[in-house]
Amino acid sequence: MKTAPTIEVGRPNSAVPATLAQFMALFNELDKGNLNKLPAVYSEDIRFQDPLGAVVGLNALTHYLSGAYANVISCHFAFEDAVVQDSFASIPWVMNLRHKRIRGGREIQVAGISHLQIRDGKICYHRDYFDAGQLLYENLPATLVIVGSSAWWFPFARAEGYGASKAALAYFAQSLRADLAAEGIDVVLVSPGFVKTPLTERNDFPMPFLVTADDAAERIVSGLAKGHNEIAFPKRFTWILKCLGALPQSLIDRMAASMARKSSSEQETKELCRWPYQHRVCGGRWAYLAGKHRLYRIQRLDVPELHAPDGAFGRALRSQ
Repeated sequence: MKTAPTIEVGRPNSAVPATLAQFMALFNELDKGNLNKLPAVYSEDIRFQDPLGAVVGLNALTHYLSGAYANVISCHFAFEDAVVQDSFASIPWVMNLRHKRIRGGREIQVAGISHLQIRDGKICYHRDYFDAGQLLYENLPATLVIVGSSAWWFPFARAEGYGASKAALAYFAQSLRADLAAEGIDVVLVSPGFVKTPLTERNDFPMPFLVTADDAAERIVSGLAKGHNEIAFPKRFTWILKCLGALPQSLIDRMAASMARKSSSEQETKELCRWPYQHRVCGGRWAYLAGKHRLYRIQRLDVPELHAPDGAFGRALRSQ
């Protein structure tokens, strides 16, 4: 058997280099499917420790490494010269690891050193030293969540600024997702419908399929847990908007314009009923009230009635 390159300190131990060679060969071919090779290198009472855990016994070590290698794509070590003193050895290494859950499966390198004790040709003590931050925390997948709105799928009346900002946010999220994919960072775009909040309570228009803030939070958490990069809810509302947004642009324009005219008319009527005297122009038999988009003509009434929103003037206006 080929022995490992070693630097011996003190009295030579001929059994140690051979065991080190077995150790290095084992870890350069080890995976979750051949953990049955561990007894050839480790003793039954092996004590193992690394920055992520510690176990005692060969069965416990087998179970520990089974979990560690569960999502490993490949793992190879570049070992350097070992330093040996009596039955103890220290061997530096650089691990080249590809893991399904680390940096999207791309290879990373982690430097470390193993401190070993050898007894009767087998390793009875094994402790690994490496930077756990370098292995995990610097390489764990990150997720950036951007909360927008479903409003940008269809051009709503009185939502020019709001809808445009949400459309820009959606484009920003999708573009950012492409840029950060190589870094293993996911970008998730959340596009909710109407959510009941103190802000939406001020809206003066219908809000179909309104959901509570708690319900919205649960849907977002559920979507993130499932790995979705687009989270839109409630489905009944968002699918309707997506279908409308897929129609020919000329038809979308006509529908949006029709909705805008209806919305503007209803809003002006509300405003005029509330403050009719601010818009009146009287002459002859008729009173003319100027709205934003329309000129209302109502049969002229006595002046005192013009100042009473709940009087005959108000009733006449609401009947138009």
